[in-house]
Amino acid sequence: MTELSESQSSADTSSQVEQSQPWFFGAPGKELFCWVHGRRKDGPSRIGAVVCGTLGVESLSSHRQLRILAESLAEHGIPTVRFDYAGSGDSVDPPGTLDYATCIDNVRTAIRFAKTHCSIEHVVVVGLRLGSIFAVKAAELENVSGLVLWGPVVSGKRFAREWSMMAQRSESDGQAGNQTINANGFLLSRKFLDDLTASSLLQAEPRRPLSCLVVEREELSPEDKLVVRLKEIGVVTDRCRPGGFMAGMIAEPHLTEVPSAAIRTIREWIADIGRKQSDSRAEYMPPPVRITKTITLPDDQDAAGVRTRERFLDLNDTDGVFGIITEPVVPGDWNGQCIVLLNAGSAPHIGPNRMHVEFARRLASQGSRVCRADLRGIGDSPGVAGSRQNDPYPASAVDDVSRILRALTSSGGCSRIALAGLCSGAWASFHGALGLDGITDIVLINPDFYGERSVVGKPASFIRPKDYSHYKHSARSWAKWKKLLMGRANVGKIVRVLWNQTLLTLASFKLRMAGEHHQLDKDLARLAISRVRVGFIFSPGDGGADFLRVNGRLGVEQLRQAGLLREVTISDADHPFSLPGAKHRLSDTLSEWLR
Repeated sequence: MTELSESQSSADTSSQVEQSQPWFFGAPGKELFCWVHGRRKDGPSRIGAVVCGTLGVESLSSHRQLRILAESLAEHGIPTVRFDYAGSGDSVDPPGTLDYATCIDNVRTAIRFAKTHCSIEHVVVVGLRLGSIFAVKAAELENVSGLVLWGPVVSGKRFAREWSMMAQRSESDGQAGNQTINANGFLLSRKFLDDLTASSLLQAEPRRPLSCLVVEREELSPEDKLVVRLKEIGVVTDRCRPGGFMAGMIAEPHLTEVPSAAIRTIREWIADIGRKQSDSRAEYMPPPVRITKTITLPDDQDAAGVRTRERFLDLNDTDGVFGIITEPVVPGDWNGQCIVLLNAGSAPHIGPNRMHVEFARRLASQGSRVCRADLRGIGDSPGVAGSRQNDPYPASAVDDVSRILRALTSSGGCSRIALAGLCSGAWASFHGALGLDGITDIVLINPDFYGERSVVGKPASFIRPKDYSHYKHSARSWAKWKKLLMGRANVGKIVRVLWNQTLLTLASFKLRMAGEHHQLDKDLARLAISRVRVGFIFSPGDGGADFLRVNGRLGVEQLRQAGLLREVTISDADHPFSLPGAKHRLSDTLSEWLR
């Protein structure tokens, strides 16, 4: 395989290529969200790609890597579509739960969309993890020129078993229902898993002629059976083992590393497939797929009866800060309130467990205009030149919030502005309220006030507020004491955490004795003076509550006396509110506070 030349690359990133654009495509009420990268303005493209992601927690970790893959392909003259399945990401929710057959149909629609909207003659479908099964099943029904199976799920049965194992603790919540399984906040129906269990790439029969690249995971055994099977049925098959899968696709979003070698290998292989295709093999072009920048959400997603729609922030107005606005369809139904939901960690704008999509659609159905957005360098917003990418605490945060608010309020009529976020999203909301005029409400969920939770660039021995809260909470459990007495606990870390907390408490006490105040006290007092309503939402044992108790007691009292304080602890919740019942109670609280 040969690297595309610099002249080819620069030519394809000229004025003849559109900037990356977000779109909705598909039938009304069933629209899928997508990004189109590198669409040519001056005619058809010989080769192009459709990127099929995975589902669940892995979809959050891999989001950035798939965006970088798509951008890399586009920069080298390969237009690329990446999209969200129905009921995932920013796509419209299907009636009931996500269906296995629907995911396959989504890939087929995305292939037709890529061919028609981007005028792609030959499509290569890239499937990551579970997306590899959807890609191959779609290739049984659609003509494609190539498949890239990246860390493929060869056995649907194995994936279903992994999902069920992750769900064991979550199901104890009981809110997911008997027909659904909750794994770390993401729901799949039992029927979906049953259908998946019956699926295997070793029985696949994609249409030929076809080429395939199997990108193996470095920590797993080689995919010998899959490669042999593909070759037996006449698929021209290559394989590679570039590494970087665990760090790029499985780690928590803020700790992921770009798998550069894998991206380069995939790009070169697809470019090579394009060079091998002859003009005479160009296929029949299917009918155009409907495309739009604004969608009206189905009635069953508008719980309060207010019809809602979704549209994009204008990237020209926000200097590239991306966000999706959910709002009432009828202007008269708007209650004058604008709400911004900010990134939790480095998870993209859909939020952990897709909570921001659910919250935005519910709050909009009550009459608010809600934007779920990506700060620059996170999710779908490009970073500031020279700054660290994928940083949960970007230096541009307050400026980004300002840009979002200008776009949200430009039409006038806004009487109330609220910022809300979890963990680092609470940090951005907190400092946004301190640095910008006009903020009337902030909701801080398991807040990080000054980056004290961040582990980015910190040594392994770094102690976070939640470490003390964890041990304090564990002290109420006999099982944890038994573990300690049996010598199975990390005594050294326990001692370090307790000593660190003692020093912090003493430092706070010394400040008060000297007539001084912690910065948190001062900042909360500023919010009280500015008449900003502050809501705190905690899960049991979260470190933010202890940090607030030790360092912000006087500021909290000022807010309380001014009638500006709201505080609640949601029982049985973990830090990201992954249990369905806890997430539902969080949604109820936001709906009550932000009416």
